[in-house]
Amino acid sequence: NILKNIKIVLSVIGSLSEKYSMTNEKNPYYTYLTWEDLKVMHNSGLVEIQNHTYNLHNYIIYVNAKMF
Repeated sequence: NILKNIKIVLSVIGSLSEKYSMTNEKNPYYTYLTWEDLKVMHNSGLVEIQNHTYNLHNYIIYVNAKMF
C-alpha cells in the first residue's frame, strides 16, 4: 500500500477533542478525535499534532451573534 508510510500534520481544535473525549460520542457523518485517538496517532510516529485553536470557533460564533 503506497499510503502506508506517509506522514501528516494534524491541526486540532482542542475544545472539541476535550468535549468528545468526555462524551465518547461518535457521529458517522462528522466526528472529532479524542485525546486517546490523538495519542495513538502520535505514537505511530506518522502524525505530528499541532494546535489549530482551543476554542476560537465558539468565540467567533459568539462575536458574530452579538454584531447583528
